[in-house]
Amino acid sequence: QIKFEHYKKIRQALETRQKNEQEFAQRIEVLQFQVEEIEAAEIDLKEDEQLQVRRAKLNNAKNIADALNTAYLALDDDEEDFSSLSGIRTAMSELEHAAEFDQDYQDLSDKTMDAYYLLEEVSTRLATAMDMIEFNPTELLQIEERILTLNTLRKKYGPELSDVLQSLEKIQLELSDLTGGTEDSESLEEALKEAQAELLVASEELNTARHAIAKELEEDIKKELADLYMEKADFSVKFESGKFSSRGNEQVEFYIQTNPGEGFKPLAKTASGGELSRLMLAIKSSFSRRENKTSIVFDEVDTGVSGRVAQAIAQKIYKIAQAGQVLAISHLPQVVAIADTQFYIEKASTDDVTTSTVRKLHLEERIEEVAKMLAGDDVTVEALAQAKRLLMK
Repeated sequence: QIKFEHYKKIRQALETRQKNEQEFAQRIEVLQFQVEEIEAAEIDLKEDEQLQVRRAKLNNAKNIADALNTAYLALDDDEEDFSSLSGIRTAMSELEHAAEFDQDYQDLSDKTMDAYYLLEEVSTRLATAMDMIEFNPTELLQIEERILTLNTLRKKYGPELSDVLQSLEKIQLELSDLTGGTEDSESLEEALKEAQAELLVASEELNTARHAIAKELEEDIKKELADLYMEKADFSVKFESGKFSSRGNEQVEFYIQTNPGEGFKPLAKTASGGELSRLMLAIKSSFSRRENKTSIVFDEVDTGVSGRVAQAIAQKIYKIAQAGQVLAISHLPQVVAIADTQFYIEKASTDDVTTSTVRKLHLEERIEEVAKMLAGDDVTVEALAQAKRLLMK
């Protein structure tokens, strides 16, 4: 059985490998593409926020430029005489002139001068900022493409970029298993040949042992049948080659010839109920000496027999019981009486529920039940006496 399981395992692996080689190749191709796709992106977990900020700046470059230009023109427009700086310059000049006549206006003159230089600095910085602002459509397109790439990876492999990187690790592990963790078909075929050769040797050894035991079994069962008044019956074990299984490469079937000249028939096709009962008892009796079972159950193995055959069956069951426990379900008084202990099985139905109870019989109940088997429901004194004699044998 171990040899067969080893052979079966290799055969299944080979069949699976051959059947799924195309699927394996396709799966490997998909995994390789996924690895290349993720690795090509060179994901930086910090770039996502940076891209969003930069894209927002580029998208708003024109609005920012317009606002800065308007502010600059309001402060200092060389072509206009009414700009803020122009007006403050005039105010600063007049206050300086007034302070020359009266020092009370010096503070106002100083504050106006401070305001002028502050706004002049703002104007200068605005001019510098406007020079630095440029709308770069090429950079914006590159950023949009990069964001699209990252969003595509998110949809495929995880809601976050960190999930995408975790998916990459899992994909790489599966790819490693598929490309380096399995045997190829050629190696499996070679292993299968070796396992098949070992299985054949083991099967031949098993067949040799079975054929030898079959001869002993045939003779043994013939003797058992003779004890059951089937001395003219013949029993044969036939073998037929078949597929390998856990039980070897031969199919075993029992054949019986109940009367000379009738020819052998498969045991399963034996028609007579009484003959079949005795056949099964003979086989179980023979097997019981070889199997060393502690308990055997006979379920109406005495069906279809009576008289001396019933007594022979009772004695055969009793003999089997000397080597272990036997439970026999029977309606024959001979079989019931020969037992050491009797139990009575009762069935009771209530509505849709049926229950069975088992009750151990005491001596008087044993006599009464055996008497019922002998005489029916009208138990006579003679039936009770005969039942008592059967139980006391």
